Amino acid sequence: MKLDYADCPVFQWVTAKKTPVKNRDLWELLVKEVRKHAEKGLAVLFWQVSREVNKAADEAAKKGAQMEETNSFTTINGVLC
Repeated sequence: MKLDYADCPVFQWVTAKKTPVKNRDLWELLVKEVRKHAEKGLAVLFWQVSREVNKAADEAAKKGAQMEETNSFTTINGVLC
């Protein structure tokens, strides 16, 4: 099923409670990037994660933001499930 962005509630820029979407400027930038990649044939998918997983990801992101910047990378192989 193809979803037209205009059909998605977030693109009406109000929440389910009819309040304005927070960080609309950031959402608009994200939509622009997704559309740019979609025009090139790349599908960008989003999914909802549990509160516990989101909390762990948020903690990891905050920890990473405090780390010293580096120019080296580590390859990690595995399966995402």
